[in-house]
Amino acid sequence: MIAHILGKAGGTPCPNASVGTQKMAKALKDGGKEKRARDDSSSDSDIDNGSKKKLPKKKLLTKVETSLKQSQLKVFRGIHVPFTPEQKDIVHEQFLRATISANLPFRWVEDPEVMTLFLLFRSTAGNVLPSRKQISGQLLNKAYKRVTKQLKVVLRGQYTVLAADGWKDELRDSVNGVNLSVAGKVKPYFVDLCWLLPLICIDVSH
Repeated sequence: MIAHILGKAGGTPCPNASVGTQKMAKALKDGGKEKRARDDSSSDSDIDNGSKKKLPKKKLLTKVETSLKQSQLKVFRGIHVPFTPEQKDIVHEQFLRATISANLPFRWVEDPEVMTLFLLFRSTAGNVLPSRKQISGQLLNKAYKRVTKQLKVVLRGQYTVLAADGWKDELRDSVNGVNLSVAGKVKPYFVDLCWLLPLICIDVSH
């Protein structure tokens, strides 16, 4: 607007602008020149005095940052506390109970991932982990003898009802299971399981 009123580059001023308007436009134009001159002078002074702040340069992403490497995953081992013989027996018995309760195959205890899992809890777990042969043999036979002894105590002198049921397993072998109910209770006691063998019942008379 100032250039239009006063005329561009020394050209003819606007013929419709009044004298007052032309004076005001000239004053605004002169004031703008003085302000730009002051700013330029101040900028030069700051550069001479070294006080002008340097803007940080933008970092060019031309290289891959090598300091930001992913840390290696650590696998912690469990506490190192040895097992006593009594604790070992308890662990073996619980392995048998857990295997039967969860209906797991005897080989599950020898699975590498399962063994690693127990080692994370206790680094000496390998010293007490039973093998599948121990679970299906020694530990199972020991538990059978203990349960049989307990049943003899519970059933001695009681009125019992004997029930048997037969079926075939996955190998198509005949299996016979024997249960005893005491005093008419619904919950029976499991007595024996036979594969193609003569039925052998627990003698509870004495």
